[in-house]
Amino acid sequence: MKKIFFIIAMMVSSLVMASPVVDLSSQEGEKRLLGCEYSNDYWVLNNYYLSQKPQSCGSGSAVMVLNALNIYRPSVEEYFGYTLFTPSKFLQGIEKVISEEEIKAGGMNLQVFAKSLQVFSLDATVIYADVLTAADFRTMLKKYLNDPQVFIVANYYRPAIGHQGKGNFSPIGAYDEATDSVLLLDALRDQYGPFWVQIDDLLKSMNEMDASGKVRGIVLVERQYVEVFSEKGRQMMKSSQFCNNYFQLSRYFETQAHWTYCGVASSVAIMNALLDQAKFSQENFFTEEVCKIVTPEEVKTDWRGLSPDELVQMLPIHGFSAVFTSADTLTVDAFREMLKVVLNDPRQFIIANYYRPQVGQVGGGHFSPVVAYDQESDSVLIMDTSRYKYTSVWIKLETFFNSVRTQDSSTGLFRGYLTVKKM
Repeated sequence: MKKIFFIIAMMVSSLVMASPVVDLSSQEGEKRLLGCEYSNDYWVLNNYYLSQKPQSCGSGSAVMVLNALNIYRPSVEEYFGYTLFTPSKFLQGIEKVISEEEIKAGGMNLQVFAKSLQVFSLDATVIYADVLTAADFRTMLKKYLNDPQVFIVANYYRPAIGHQGKGNFSPIGAYDEATDSVLLLDALRDQYGPFWVQIDDLLKSMNEMDASGKVRGIVLVERQYVEVFSEKGRQMMKSSQFCNNYFQLSRYFETQAHWTYCGVASSVAIMNALLDQAKFSQENFFTEEVCKIVTPEEVKTDWRGLSPDELVQMLPIHGFSAVFTSADTLTVDAFREMLKVVLNDPRQFIIANYYRPQVGQVGGGHFSPVVAYDQESDSVLIMDTSRYKYTSVWIKLETFFNSVRTQDSSTGLFRGYLTVKKM
């Protein structure tokens, strides 16, 4: 009986007339895009626009957003080894969340869609339509559609806006305040393509229930880090009151010379910054005494790298003290207060040992200096030694602390941070 009622409700709701959608390719559609203030997401997403066939609207929308967020992408054989998310790569990545067969049989709901994106270390927040007012929705669109850090994906019922079909996922590309409409990049582009729909009509279509009996809504998809050179990253630097280490270290910072040299490169840059002269290099770091602890060849073997304990032994050989603090002895509040003290002190620096996947990056354990803290956003600035892979980025302090408070799989020991000073 409940199922029959649900079907009848769907049929009745589809009869409610919505305002006609406006194709982007029409004269009016183009005028709205070129004249609206909130459209940055469209220009980024459109570069990765693809048809959902043979994949679902959920996977098609997810692939567009993953590529637009410019996170570390997998290499693809059919694209000559260059990196890009494709539907097949996405489906391979989410097999533990939902299988391709399950998607073909019933698609995704909001929660499954969000969990699929979280597999790639993204923040994916579900907001159901029954708690989303038109005013809040407009505020959200204005806030995020020009933010390269965040994308919005809508889950709506097609018949409620005059389209054929059932439920659908589409990224939102733009908001035109003058006509109070949003631009959806429909992954079924062979049939519909990008189109403008009125805010009220989209909200009504998102308030239709899915097969599980829940209303639809939106998913906010956000990277867990902010590049320092971005507009948002620069604003965070301006508001930071704890950033002296960044400017002191920038002059001597360098890219790690080998995949396993993150600890070496971090140490060399900090030693030079503390001396205020370029005395050390990644080559002369391995003196005869240092090589008694570990040789460069050993460091490079099988992605071995260095341990915090080895750095604690090596740095005094060069005239610098290094104290390691294991993260299992810390709280996030203690970590924050320590950074406030150290980051404006020119006599000491912090090298953090953290686990990349916990902050939305590809790789494993890693060393990099922490060089600034922004109290307003509660974020830390990480000066990444693998600059060929990632630039310096801001990361939420709690997220970063959780990546530091992980255990090394080879030793079982907790990661943590080193405090480095001149002896």
